Amino acid sequence: MKVKRWLCAALGLALAFSLALFAACSQENGDGTAEVAVTSVTVTPATLTLTVGESDSLAAQVLPADATDKTVTWSSSDPDIATVADGTVTAVAVGTTTITATAGGKSGSCTVTVEEAVVWDVWDGETVSTDWYNEEDASFTLSGAADLAGFAKLVNEGTESFEGKTVELAANIDLNGENWTPVGTTSAPFCGTFDGNGFGIRGIERDNAAAETPAYDGALFVCLSGAEVRDLTVSASVRTNGWAGILAGLAQNTKIENVAVEGSIAGVGEQTAVAGLCEYLSVCEVSGCVNRASVTSEGVADVSQYAAGIACEVNRSTVENCTNGGIVTVDAGAADSGAFVGGIAAYIKNGSALKGSTNAAAVSVTEGFYCEIGGIVGEVYLESAGEMEVSGNANSGAVSATADNVYIGGIAGAVYTVGENSSGYWTNRTVLSGNENEGEIAMTVSEAGDTAVGNRPAAGGIVGWATTMNGSFVQENNVSSVTPVNNSERGVVGEVVGELYTVE
Repeated sequence: MKVKRWLCAALGLALAFSLALFAACSQENGDGTAEVAVTSVTVTPATLTLTVGESDSLAAQVLPADATDKTVTWSSSDPDIATVADGTVTAVAVGTTTITATAGGKSGSCTVTVEEAVVWDVWDGETVSTDWYNEEDASFTLSGAADLAGFAKLVNEGTESFEGKTVELAANIDLNGENWTPVGTTSAPFCGTFDGNGFGIRGIERDNAAAETPAYDGALFVCLSGAEVRDLTVSASVRTNGWAGILAGLAQNTKIENVAVEGSIAGVGEQTAVAGLCEYLSVCEVSGCVNRASVTSEGVADVSQYAAGIACEVNRSTVENCTNGGIVTVDAGAADSGAFVGGIAAYIKNGSALKGSTNAAAVSVTEGFYCEIGGIVGEVYLESAGEMEVSGNANSGAVSATADNVYIGGIAGAVYTVGENSSGYWTNRTVLSGNENEGEIAMTVSEAGDTAVGNRPAAGGIVGWATTMNGSFVQENNVSSVTPVNNSERGVVGEVVGELYTVE
């Protein structure tokens, strides 16, 4: 009798435990719908440097987008170094602290370094000096804001391109939000060497969103040609209807080294394309550069849309050892064509290479018709002969896209190595090697229809979709610790390559 009672008690406890477990796993909202748990929180930028007394804002991206409770709580590991309130960080004393954003039991962080306050020479919006300039000299020193304004005047009026000459900074310069005109134009570019000497230029506010005709635009420079820019930090707030970057809009035959950009750049026009560093690189070498600015784009219609941390279009150029820590976000809801988005580059072509670069920020398309999006590059494009290389890059930022059709990857969205012309198919060898991804990848596509090129949506830990013919696509030693999530009924997912399309 005691045995029976013991068995009944044990069965009762087991049943009660099962019911409790079922209830815990089937939590519902008040309206009867199932709760959606938070899977990740990403804070951008991932690193931030301030001086004592300065403030700047951080952004927290909570995934998935339809999480039930996306409430973010901010905290500082050492409030004596820096405090945080609703994402705004204020530097208190010299040192390093970690700012953490928490939502739904998940968290992301930003390392904040606070330095001593530095002296900035402030522009009054009117004083312009060219006293430092002598056309016979080969090198020039800009000692303050008035000198920088005079430098812009000389270049923009066509007086001096500075080809074969060097211009260097001797001070930190604050343009104070005054009516600054960027240096150089497409008809009168800067052609010399600009050496920042480790100094910075800040306080650039550029609003060209109402321009009727889109054109190359930038915060510090508009056009660089045969130039070299190095050892400089530029901080700006830009709104544009053009093709723009914080350093420059267009760079041709130019070397850019150890340049950091901060602040924000927003493309808000019908034909805009925006990048943190430079919108278009043609026959350039870019190395050691950092983007900490947020990059956003919306409202583009009738043309393809581009956004990236370092550069939108990389043509016959090399981008090496660069870092993106600024969130890249595109709302392509108005566009009937594609959106091309990457943490480092929107797309590369014609023998270009992306090597040893890192993306640590969230990259996303929130709405659109068709997009190619990657943690490092949105598209590797087949246009003309020239081997392409994407090697030694690493992505830790969350990559997500919501659109009718998507190619999405931790490193590259789509890689094209096979083209067709009147003579038949031709190939261009593309090598992806030694890349690593640990960022979450999420694809959400519509329930019906094909992509713009007639293939199904695809997501991969390294590459979303690729073409190959006779070994034209080479994939070796690439590792992803994350398997993409497909939030839809349609599409294909792969641990490394979502879909490899072989042309016979």
